[in-house]
Amino acid sequence: MDQANRLAQRLLGVPPSSSLLEAMKNDIMAGKTDLAAIRAIRGESLGFFKSTLVNMFNKYGTQELINDVELTDFTATIVGLAYNNMAFNRLMYDDVIYTGDDKLGEYYVFRNLGMTEFTQVSFDPADVSIATDSIMISGHGLRLGEKVRFFASGGSLPAPIVADTDHFIIPVDVNNFKVASNLNNAISGTARDITDAGTGTHALEYRQEFIKNNYTPSGGSELKTVRRLNFNQLGDYPRQYRNADASVIDPAANPKVEPLLRLQNATSGNGPYGDIRYDDNIHYRNLETRVSNWPERLQARTQSKLYSTVNYSSKVDNEDIMGVITSRQMGRANFAAGTNRRGLANSMRAFYCSEMNQLQDASAPDVRVRRDIDRAPGGDHSVFETNCRSCHAGMDGMAGAFAFFNFDVSSNEGILRYNKNGLDGQPTEQDFSAGTNQKKQWRQNNMFPAGHLIKNNTWFNFWSSGGPNVALGWRLPDGGQSLTEGTGAHALGEVLANAEAFSDCMANRAFERVCLRVPTPFESLLVKQMARDFESGFDDLSEFGANTEYNFVGLISKISAICFGNE
Repeated sequence: MDQANRLAQRLLGVPPSSSLLEAMKNDIMAGKTDLAAIRAIRGESLGFFKSTLVNMFNKYGTQELINDVELTDFTATIVGLAYNNMAFNRLMYDDVIYTGDDKLGEYYVFRNLGMTEFTQVSFDPADVSIATDSIMISGHGLRLGEKVRFFASGGSLPAPIVADTDHFIIPVDVNNFKVASNLNNAISGTARDITDAGTGTHALEYRQEFIKNNYTPSGGSELKTVRRLNFNQLGDYPRQYRNADASVIDPAANPKVEPLLRLQNATSGNGPYGDIRYDDNIHYRNLETRVSNWPERLQARTQSKLYSTVNYSSKVDNEDIMGVITSRQMGRANFAAGTNRRGLANSMRAFYCSEMNQLQDASAPDVRVRRDIDRAPGGDHSVFETNCRSCHAGMDGMAGAFAFFNFDVSSNEGILRYNKNGLDGQPTEQDFSAGTNQKKQWRQNNMFPAGHLIKNNTWFNFWSSGGPNVALGWRLPDGGQSLTEGTGAHALGEVLANAEAFSDCMANRAFERVCLRVPTPFESLLVKQMARDFESGFDDLSEFGANTEYNFVGLISKISAICFGNE
């Protein structure tokens, strides 16, 4: 019984109930410590997900490696993947982020009848492109999934657009957009095929909707309730908001959790209006402090759609989405100032259990080492060859994947920005010390002018071609992405997530967290085998859904049996 109690408290951080303790004791007596462990994790407490798992990874979302920080998109996504039995290696590459579910942050939206309910913008047939199925309205400001209607004056609308019928926006850029027949098509990018530009003058009409401070859904002569709106959903947003501090529906069942995307810099009255931004951590802060069962309330979202909703004119391309590495919190840790090399260094620390000085490879070519690295520190080239090259050759080869990112600390609590054109042109004197935009990649550009000038997001993995880091166990990703080179952070993430080093690191982290020590040489062999089994799933734990690939809960349970099963 004592062994079961210690295992439960090690996993959950709280004492187990008597019924759980009895079940775990029986499992352990039957030689099934792994079953006892997963029974505790999936039992009546969410302690493993709320505390143990968060504390395993929390510090890796900070530049200072501080563990005592609040819930963020980084840790929420890690918990979401584990809680829902999703492949845990997705955290290194997938287009996913977890937020509160669709019931949290549900607000009443109303229309102030004393204000203009609709706004119309005119455009001409010449603004309609049949070739690209798009419409041009300069500075249209329309967002993905926004509902609009079209009207014609003295002519006909572009075919097949139907007058006074709902259509949904697919933004192309700041001046152009396409239209979809429904919201799902808009989100998936399926636009209507425009076959005729129409005649006369056209008008696009959008609805202005507003949020009332502390609005209680009890009616009122000056207010008219239109519908309930969930701000956590991606895609279907009103175009303009007055304020996001509204009363929630059924506060007993759904504690007030501020939405992930909210209006910033709004003013009272009729305007001006701010933009939808994701530049603080309030949503996750509320989720952790106000929703006791928050791991159960997490819902997977598409990360690229989140960023396109925030600012579609500079949205993060899908090729640069890299799981939690491109979350807002990791952006704060990796892409504020500096040269974005931290994006690779922190990824290796968090998910390969390796510092960069442990990954030195003197055999890697230095063709991608940037201009800010002195090739003769103190006038001695041998210092570069001995102390610098072996680290920077591999790191600079890969870190180009993060070229277009910058974390802007000047916007509220900070916002992750992305500019694919940020490295156009040639460096100037003022770029040598730039740190506020993507041209920070060119800082100290005159240190060694013959070095590599980063201009795009291509990367090279010199570690997979030879040298000591071949031992990281490189394997071709399922999608066929090259191991040696690619474009964008997503492709790099696929390569890193598929290497044996990721699984080995997760197994060792699990052992040290549960067993509170490093494994013995013999135990290391068992941990290594568990890492391989982790990749295919644990069929004997299928009762708890742990038979899926890269199942982290299953891994923790199996690791528990190594140290607790021998006591």
